[in-house]
Amino acid sequence: MTIAKTKTLYIVRHGQTDYNLNGYVQGRRIDADLNGTGQAQARALFDAYELERFDRCFVSTLKRTHQTVAAFAEAGVPVSPLSGFDELDYGYFEGKLIELDEEFNYPALMREWDKGKTDMSAPEGESPEDVSRRQKAALAEVLAHDGDKFMICMHSRAIRILLCGMMGRPLTEMKDFGPANTGVTQVRCHVEDGRFELLRFNDLSHLEA
Repeated sequence: MTIAKTKTLYIVRHGQTDYNLNGYVQGRRIDADLNGTGQAQARALFDAYELERFDRCFVSTLKRTHQTVAAFAEAGVPVSPLSGFDELDYGYFEGKLIELDEEFNYPALMREWDKGKTDMSAPEGESPEDVSRRQKAALAEVLAHDGDKFMICMHSRAIRILLCGMMGRPLTEMKDFGPANTGVTQVRCHVEDGRFELLRFNDLSHLEA
């Protein structure tokens, strides 16, 4: 068996849900369905990328990622869930308004992360450092698979954390990697030295057709 020298990853945020639309915190505990807009985004994604011949789609354990790649699955692309790609667990903030009228709310937590406190979490939740640790095992599993072209469908904060790790950037720079719903980020992995190369970020051209 010949091992590919490079593997190309298409990292995609799931389609829109009503939690996204209405400004609620949606993390690992909220297993929401795509709304009508999200379903249309998922269809547009498939229409634009069906000829890419993905060897496999990896998803989180949350159904919004499964629904986003459903058309690829129907077309015969294998789909594998990996819990390491789940969204960050926001604990107490899950299902609450982003702009919760409390002194310590979701924006306040993000400000602490920006200051370097990336080991901080919401009450009963996960920190970015927690998520980064579980992502490493999931990414290693992806790269160990046969094939050289994979889609990974996951979540906003999880993508920010993953890209920081891939690009060797500190987690304080997560704010630089915010993806839109079904935004496509393409990364090339050089297998021999483990180097990652960012080819494009948050491509939404499939929604503009």
